[in-house]
Amino acid sequence: MNYLYEKNNQASPSFPIKILQFGTNPISRSTISYAIDLLNKETNFRGSIIALQLNQTGNSAQLNAQNGEFHIVTPNYTKEKTTYNFDLITSINKAINPKIDFEELIKTLEQPELRFFISYQEKCELQFSEERYTDNHLQYSFSAIITAALYHRYQFFQGDPNKGIIYIPCEQEFRYGDKIKKHILQHIYSWDLETSFFEWIEKYCYFTNTLFDRTVKGFSETHSHKLYKDLHIHDNLLSVAEKFYLWIIECPEFVKGELPLELSSLNIKYVDKIDDFYHLKHLLLPGSINILAPIAILYNSNNVNDILNNKYLNLIFKHYTIKEIFPLIHLSNEFKERYITSIEERIRNKSIDKSWTEIIHNPSGSYKSSLIPSIWKYYHYHGKLPLVMTLSLTSYIYLCKDLFIDNDLNISEELENLYDFHSEWNLYKTNNDLYAFTKNILSWQHHWGENLNNIPGLTLTIEKQLKLLIEAGIDRNIKNLTHSFLYSD
Repeated sequence: MNYLYEKNNQASPSFPIKILQFGTNPISRSTISYAIDLLNKETNFRGSIIALQLNQTGNSAQLNAQNGEFHIVTPNYTKEKTTYNFDLITSINKAINPKIDFEELIKTLEQPELRFFISYQEKCELQFSEERYTDNHLQYSFSAIITAALYHRYQFFQGDPNKGIIYIPCEQEFRYGDKIKKHILQHIYSWDLETSFFEWIEKYCYFTNTLFDRTVKGFSETHSHKLYKDLHIHDNLLSVAEKFYLWIIECPEFVKGELPLELSSLNIKYVDKIDDFYHLKHLLLPGSINILAPIAILYNSNNVNDILNNKYLNLIFKHYTIKEIFPLIHLSNEFKERYITSIEERIRNKSIDKSWTEIIHNPSGSYKSSLIPSIWKYYHYHGKLPLVMTLSLTSYIYLCKDLFIDNDLNISEELENLYDFHSEWNLYKTNNDLYAFTKNILSWQHHWGENLNNIPGLTLTIEKQLKLLIEAGIDRNIKNLTHSFLYSD
């Protein structure tokens, strides 16, 4: 293995505290801290971070023991070899565990140049949770922590319009900034705080929505030993992370000037609306993998790498992404094609190196939230049904035939759902009425969220595909499908 160490392994000068980072976990440090570190090195941003430990498993003590410094290891793949970049990250000024040292958090909130709250939590707050306000220890829920922090800053600076905060969430929940703002306003109401504080939030604090895409693998013993052998540096917080593929931030125009991330060498983009970027990302990754999984499993494919290695699966992948998803997303073809290339690159480099059965998790939930709305959108756009999406649904129904009795594939699905499929397949064996079988399964509103027989043509399409699966197996279905690709459109 080849290792490339950052040439300047000296700590950055002491910059003003501009960012309160919620989270000290490897993902927070490999995205937020990493991006700010690069921004300091490549532009005149000149801002440092206070990192806030939010749970008992955080590592604020270790961060402080290392003076806020740690290494990010990024693999660079080529056909000839793999090299590893070791970047020393120096953007964190200090880490705080507010459950132990609440006063340090208070002092941070009183920093005049503090401007950004940036967060990453592995578990998002989806529901509002009522709790009492306190000014002498940390609140319990995340939105209550943010509300209390903003309230202290509002009080300390006496409602100064110039001391508002820009909140940038990096959680993977869609439009999470909007959700947190809504919860904050609910806390203000339930705590009976001043109307002027409510107005300060509305006028002078800004809640962005974001989407980022970087796979973080965490600590590596191998790379840690290599770092010590070559540079005699102990780093217990070293983290391995794949290439920084994407960070999209929906925000007001002025934010670009205050936090000029687009000027860094990372793939970061400020936009007016994030929705299409979010839908593209999730329909392609993990969407494309989830859609292909039932088809690939029936086809006796073992690993996701077969998307590139098997000509039929590759044709299906290309058709799903380019013909079925691209028309539904109103972004430039250049951007969409570049993102497809990034997925293929990750599969080729084995960043996504898993068996299909490892990837399938609660497929019915995935279909309900992603595939079924996409089938509807495709139908409204084209006036016909999508070939790959319907075969994926058919393959899933067929795959669930015997899983209640013998789930030797270890596919993660609700037991109640598997029992429903098992019962329906047993009924079909008795009456041999495939149309009635198909219609019954597609009518399960508790399973799909709606009656899928209402999608024009879907019942007959699924019945036809099931008939071919039962009589001839998946090979015939796949060959018919790919033949359709080659001689359609």
